[in-house]
Amino acid sequence: MPNVCSVLLLCLSLLASFPAHAQHMNVPDSPCAQVVVTSDLIDCLSGAKASSDTELNSLYQRIRVRLNASEARQLTETQRLWIQYRNANCAAERSLSEGGTAS
Repeated sequence: MPNVCSVLLLCLSLLASFPAHAQHMNVPDSPCAQVVVTSDLIDCLSGAKASSDTELNSLYQRIRVRLNASEARQLTETQRLWIQYRNANCAAERSLSEGGTAS
């Protein structure tokens, strides 16, 4: 059985390399890069986040079923911490655009 740390490192590497299209709205290849109206941008980013969450959850479930109980608990805890980081990062980026195109 592989070392737990090795398995978790592999899982985190896979998750980190998984395209997260809902992030970094200001990069040229963002799915919403060409959207300029705030209400349209909110809709676009919400859709991109939902799509990315669905894909990420699918990958997470495929990885999780391959782990023993202890490894699965560690992966679950790591995922919860990553979600906290992601949400904080998104909140920070969102605050940079407060007021939107109407201000």
